Amino acid sequence: MRIIEINDHQWEIDESRPLGKAGGFGAVYEGRSVSGIKIAVKRLHLSADVATHRELRLAEFLMGRDLTHVLPIMDAGQDKREGRYYVVMARADRSLQDEIDLRGACSADVTRAIAHQILLGLDEVPSVVHRDIKPPNILMHEGCWKIADFGIARFVEYSTSLNTLKACLSPQYGAPEQWKLERATHATDIYALGCIIYTLLTGNPPFNGTSSEELRQQHLYGIPPSLRHLDQTLDTLAALMLSKSPEARPTRSRLAKLLIRPEDGTKPTWESTELQQAGSEEAKREVQADIDRMKVEGRHRNRESMAKAGRDSFRRLVESIRFCVEQQAPTAVIDAGLPGIPLQVTLGHSSFEIRHLHMDDSLPVDSFALSGWDVLLGAVIRVRQTKPIEVARSANLWFMAEGTGEDYRWVEVSYYAPLSSGVGGKGERPFSLTVVSDADKAAAEVLATYAHAYGPVCVDAEDCDKFCKRWADWIGAAALGKLVAPVGFPWQTRELFI
Repeated sequence: MRIIEINDHQWEIDESRPLGKAGGFGAVYEGRSVSGIKIAVKRLHLSADVATHRELRLAEFLMGRDLTHVLPIMDAGQDKREGRYYVVMARADRSLQDEIDLRGACSADVTRAIAHQILLGLDEVPSVVHRDIKPPNILMHEGCWKIADFGIARFVEYSTSLNTLKACLSPQYGAPEQWKLERATHATDIYALGCIIYTLLTGNPPFNGTSSEELRQQHLYGIPPSLRHLDQTLDTLAALMLSKSPEARPTRSRLAKLLIRPEDGTKPTWESTELQQAGSEEAKREVQADIDRMKVEGRHRNRESMAKAGRDSFRRLVESIRFCVEQQAPTAVIDAGLPGIPLQVTLGHSSFEIRHLHMDDSLPVDSFALSGWDVLLGAVIRVRQTKPIEVARSANLWFMAEGTGEDYRWVEVSYYAPLSSGVGGKGERPFSLTVVSDADKAAAEVLATYAHAYGPVCVDAEDCDKFCKRWADWIGAAALGKLVAPVGFPWQTRELFI
């Protein structure tokens, strides 16, 4: 035993007898008061400065309060002798995790009783969002279950603080908003309590991914398993508590009323199995609709982020071609930055341009539904020769991923008409397309008017030099009057000849 002195009070701590595993912000040890009362002493990590001060503020807030379902805090502060920080708490008998490990799944009535006591604890500190409700933090003390370890909790009025310890969560009990690093609210604790209900009834949390990323995907988009075979009412309640949107979760006061059973344990005579089942199924439909909405919103945010990256990459492509022309043909007339036409070049008998097609707003998600391409942005690149004969060719530039989970790249695709002369509407061969549905049909290789003359060929990043050389050669050939209309589509090689 070692003596520590906090706020003029002395306590004994036995650092050879830890209580549970060390946490992210500290470790808990057995201890005694000077009068011999058993206590638990949490030694905070000095390296976690922000967390340390936050926990001390909360401990000071809880000290001396008349709380029934929150573990009593007896002292908190800095040890005068060595300067380390401690929180002194009442000694609990066991944690809810210990209970689950020992006894396994609980009955529905026991689950209701434990969940109700946790709700009462949350109601006793309405100005605090705990943010880490889980079985190890629910402790048996003086015959009832109490909430402990407000290590990453925060006062509700501090919710706009920039330093909110957002990344601290327990993966199997973390709410979707915590995984997305968004603001935690009272609904975050309701979600964690829903996970505890699943754990109590089944012996396991609702989601059991083997990695942090798998758990993240499950909490964001997964549907928890049904509890209908165990208890119809709890199945409905738990499904609502695990709603992906915080706003869709029931309030604490509503849950408290729904969890209470008559004192004699009998069921109300008006209970209807059919009505409970209907309510459960409707709750599941709401959860599924919530998941679908979040998927759409998540994909929309991701597409917008990728579209911004695509526009930046496109500007670099344009600058690369412009630099190529300026260095090799100083007499070329170059116009840049025209509305919708970031680059125009005139040299000898040739004219060249890059024109926006779909650049301001990204294309809708299913624009290339037949081919499965995910195309965000589009542009057209074109070269034209006026003498001795008029010849032109063009291609589309698409910022896209060819399949799910693949990288977005700028690719070049040109088209021809296999059932006709193969010439485009402007006498170009090969040519670009302005109607997205036509480009989708060509990519899907269905019976269509148009097909790929070449491509898709990657043109950005490590492939940018080949792209610039290809079009520089065609600009030079057109300027000299040597550009000819190619034959023999589709070109089978990725080396595209004049």
